[in-house]
Amino acid sequence: MDLGYPEFSPPKWYGIWCPPLDCFLLVHHNLDLLQTVRSVASNKVITALVELDIDLARRNVLDNTCCAGWTVKETEGINFTMIYQKPDTIYKVDVQASCVENPQETQELQDWFVFALDWIKRADSYVNRNRNEFFIKRVMDLPYTDVQKEIYKILLLADSQDDALQQIQAVTQDLEL
Repeated sequence: MDLGYPEFSPPKWYGIWCPPLDCFLLVHHNLDLLQTVRSVASNKVITALVELDIDLARRNVLDNTCCAGWTVKETEGINFTMIYQKPDTIYKVDVQASCVENPQETQELQDWFVFALDWIKRADSYVNRNRNEFFIKRVMDLPYTDVQKEIYKILLLADSQDDALQQIQAVTQDLEL
């Protein structure tokens, strides 16, 4: 008998895999968040979204502290053409340990992805933060800055993490986190 309750589905684990560096830059359980991070970092490096085995997270094998040391086992289904033609495709993959060839470049990119993830989560907290203020500003045609949009724009266009942080702090200086 169907009582209309939602069915339980086990959690999933996703990663942003970087084909040029052949490593993961970020792993997380929230696919929407990873898609946003991937979008704002699209001008920095080409990446693919992949679905990972949740047991890797449960056993503490693959997390953001060590994800650069892991890569996709078989990459036949993931190529540059497919990534550009179907950017929203999520590939189901197996992983294997790898050796990072350029640890400095990989670390800088991974730091950027973690930085972007943190600010995207913060930017989401600004959406409809004060509904009364939002309503009054819209009705009275007063200037209203969409903070989330501004943060995303800064993350997309910033040259460095320090530059992005300064710009974001300028945008958010009057707001509480």
